[in-house]
Amino acid sequence: MAGAGRAAARPDPARPSRRPRREPRLLRRRDGGGHLCPRGRGGGERRGRRRLAERRGGRADRRRARPGAAHPRPRGRARGGGGARARPSRDPALVWPAARRLHRRLPRRGPADRRTRLLSGVARLELILLRHPAPAIDADICYGRADLTLQPGLEDPRRLPEPPPPFASLATSPLRRCRRLAERLGAERGVAVTVDPRLAEMDFGRWELRRWHEIARSEVDAWAADFENARPHGGETVTELRARVAAALAEARDAPGPALWVTHGGVVRAVCGLLGAHAGWETRLGFGQMLTVSA
Repeated sequence: MAGAGRAAARPDPARPSRRPRREPRLLRRRDGGGHLCPRGRGGGERRGRRRLAERRGGRADRRRARPGAAHPRPRGRARGGGGARARPSRDPALVWPAARRLHRRLPRRGPADRRTRLLSGVARLELILLRHPAPAIDADICYGRADLTLQPGLEDPRRLPEPPPPFASLATSPLRRCRRLAERLGAERGVAVTVDPRLAEMDFGRWELRRWHEIARSEVDAWAADFENARPHGGETVTELRARVAAALAEARDAPGPALWVTHGGVVRAVCGLLGAHAGWETRLGFGQMLTVSA
């Protein structure tokens, strides 16, 4: 009976087992190699991938420890899905140099702009240039230093094409077509007005208040032949205009900004030419219009 019981306990070759033996499969790695992983063990494949990720992390740490070694790139999931992701290190040395350079150049970060100002040794000033409104004179008459009044009602700042942006300091030409408007602006904004003779228009000497067709053509041609230094009218040269405007710009950098200048077309052209802003000396600004430059 005992022998019969032992014989009955043996598995029947014709009957399949509850847990059939499975063939091991090859676990592929990124480098093309692989190793056998038994499929019947719970979590065996995951443990194999985890050990592989740990070995890779160890190699990355050893590469980082060598002098002059390149920083390792963080590794993601292995191809084929399902693998454990290597935990990124918090060590700042593992941040890629390219990423650190990009971070320093992000907009509104500030350090790059401050370094530029410190290295140049010049503080940047936001300068608002406002040309006076139209004067009460015919368009074909030459005028510069002549003290003209504005057309009726144009002294009111509300008649400007657009209101000036906020400003902390205000300077004006001494000529009435600028000074009257600047005084009204200063009273409205609560800003003191500084009268600066260097912001006056160019002096055209004996050409002042003469019609352009009445001026001798030879004098106009002589001025065009040496535009920077000629003075056939006996007044001021362009070089002298630029020199006094440059001196006013140097002092304006010490004033609180933004700064507003109420001035003339010739001064606006000189400022743009000195700073290389807009179209330089060829900048044209209409009556009552504004532009902003960095001085």
